[in-house]
Amino acid sequence: MHHQGNTRLLILVGVFSLLTVGLIWGSLSLVPQKVTNNSHVNRACTAEAKICPDGSAVVRTGPNCEFAVCPKAVTNTNSRTSNGCIITGCSGQICDDHEVITTCEARPEYACYISARCERQLNGICGWTMTAELVQCLRRY
Repeated sequence: MHHQGNTRLLILVGVFSLLTVGLIWGSLSLVPQKVTNNSHVNRACTAEAKICPDGSAVVRTGPNCEFAVCPKAVTNTNSRTSNGCIITGCSGQICDDHEVITTCEARPEYACYISARCERQLNGICGWTMTAELVQCLRRY
């Protein structure tokens, strides 16, 4: 009889131990885990488009919601830029020596810059060369 009581006690301790381990294991899976790699987190980017110098558009993408790179124009974009100046801004309305992030607005006057020259001016700063054609176009707006 004494042997049978020990067996029951052992079974009871074993079942209790298994239940305890199961509860601990289950509760650990409910604890929020710290995300260390943001590339696995889905984010929704704002629905904006950047108008590229060639007239095409790119949208925000990737884990940091940055604008995709504008495609290289088939025509030589260097024919419109020189001396380290680049055409930048969401709608291609800025002439500067570095990338500039702007709001994405489609203003009619931005069409004037499609054929304008972006180059270093007499003061050494990048800017649009104010040809008669560009001045006339901008006056319309």
